[in-house]
Amino acid sequence: MRSLNRLRDEHGSNLLEVAVAAGLVGVAVIGLTGAMTFGMVAVGSARQRSTAVAAASERIEQVRNLPYSEIALDVEPAHDPDADHPNHRVTTDSPSLYDVHGDGSLVEPFAVGGSLTHEEGPITAGTTVLHVYQYVTWVDDPNIDGTENYKRITVVASLDAPAQSGLSSQVSLSTFTGEGTVTVPGATPAPIGSPDPTPTPSPGPTPTPNPECDSAPTGTMEIISGAGAETGYTSSTTLQVQLSASSPDPDDCDPLDAQLSNDASTFSSVASLVSGIGDTVTWTIPAGDGTATVHTVFVDNNGNASPIYQASIILDQTPPTVPGNLREVSCSISSNTRSVTMTWDASSDTNLSGYRMYESINDSPFSIVNTTGDTSSTQGSNKTEQSVRYLVRSYDKAGNESPDSEILSYAKNSC
Repeated sequence: MRSLNRLRDEHGSNLLEVAVAAGLVGVAVIGLTGAMTFGMVAVGSARQRSTAVAAASERIEQVRNLPYSEIALDVEPAHDPDADHPNHRVTTDSPSLYDVHGDGSLVEPFAVGGSLTHEEGPITAGTTVLHVYQYVTWVDDPNIDGTENYKRITVVASLDAPAQSGLSSQVSLSTFTGEGTVTVPGATPAPIGSPDPTPTPSPGPTPTPNPECDSAPTGTMEIISGAGAETGYTSSTTLQVQLSASSPDPDDCDPLDAQLSNDASTFSSVASLVSGIGDTVTWTIPAGDGTATVHTVFVDNNGNASPIYQASIILDQTPPTVPGNLREVSCSISSNTRSVTMTWDASSDTNLSGYRMYESINDSPFSIVNTTGDTSSTQGSNKTEQSVRYLVRSYDKAGNESPDSEILSYAKNSC
């Protein structure tokens, strides 16, 4: 009897253990299913954003290849009250302005009168559906005369149905275009010395590790200064930096997080790139004349980081001194032509480039009539004009120009 009870107890214990084990297996399966679902959603979101970045980048390049005079919108966009709509950054002013940063710190007027369509879509790429919004605005560079110095092109690719909620449904890329640029070529990896600092990406969704993505990306960078400067110089602390990167396995490793730094220690994310498609971003360097170096690193979606690349440019915000003592060397009249040879004292500047002679006829605004590296110039004019005036300014390699010199004036029919 005692043996039979013992067998019954053992038999009951085995059934209980089986039930508990089955329950644990069920919990594990549910957890695994949830993890797989989250991973699939994250991968789907990454692929959607890669598609959006590719669409925006392609559109940027298409617009940049247009003639400068044609880069403008066909109509002025209208404000949208929906905070999630790209047009929410269009102000309610008349005419409307574009809120570049979305916080009111920088607003710019639209460039209109061109053939660019503001909104296009829906655009379907695989299973991704999106709309593309284009904005072209005038940029006022404080270092250049006038207000419409060059144009900012902003393209926003907006996903119609994001795969992952809680993340931005928009990818925004911007670049500048003008009638003159300065490029610093030959970005090279930083010299090997102390161990490279670990770049710190901006906060964002944690990428799903991908065992297929195990090789670091590579890339290039170029610094672009504003119009009016010679190669390798700039007069503004606000730079445009061209970035391009590639991954050995784009399908598994894109998008690539592009990060910039002024000290090769603290990095900031500035763009999300697709292999082989470049982007131009705005970057600010510290004030102070001298050589400024910008560093970049590219990080793929599995955390693999490229070498640190760098490019340098000379910042010069100090204008040359005034070319003093503008004076006449000789003046002669032949038929209706007056010929005047002038000279002046040399300006001083570390990066002095030359001098610009300006002329005003009959009190019209002064305009450039000659550029020279010498401290003299010979100018001809019609002696029958009521008045002809001359002045000279010096300029440096960064595009800074000195104040006006003295003015030489000539009356009608006189020397």
